[in-house]
Amino acid sequence: MNFNKYKNDCDFGLGCEIHLKNFFKTEYGIEITKRPSRYAIIDFYNGKYEIELKSRSNRFYWGQFDDWSIGYNKFKEGYKQITQHNKKVYFIFNLYTDYKKTERNYYIYELTKERFEIGDTYFLKEGGNYFRNDKSHLLAQIKKEFLIPIELCGYFN
Repeated sequence: MNFNKYKNDCDFGLGCEIHLKNFFKTEYGIEITKRPSRYAIIDFYNGKYEIELKSRSNRFYWGQFDDWSIGYNKFKEGYKQITQHNKKVYFIFNLYTDYKKTERNYYIYELTKERFEIGDTYFLKEGGNYFRNDKSHLLAQIKKEFLIPIELCGYFN
């Protein structure tokens, strides 16, 4: 991967994380903490919530696909947070609103115990990989992903 693209992607992701953290504080009075490891299973947390942010660059927009995928490991961790720590778990997608790519919105999916148990049967697929450009010495391995139908997501901005 070209270093400038990698840096731009990292800057984009960091900017989106800062925006989300400020958004929750300003709009809802909710303080969330970013986990220090860039390889954390779920990005943000506090005493009540676990929040995973998926920001997508200008290649993607809402409605482009029927569903969005999240690594199954994130769903398993979310399920653990729900069942063992009584937390609410949200997956948030930061995407353009349409193919014209003029406006961005947050789209949100709340993971519940019931959705995990149903989804474990109906929305689980093999796909994606563990390959990361910054770990290029590792072989790509197929991983499990959880598909979230877009009609199950709400939005806020």
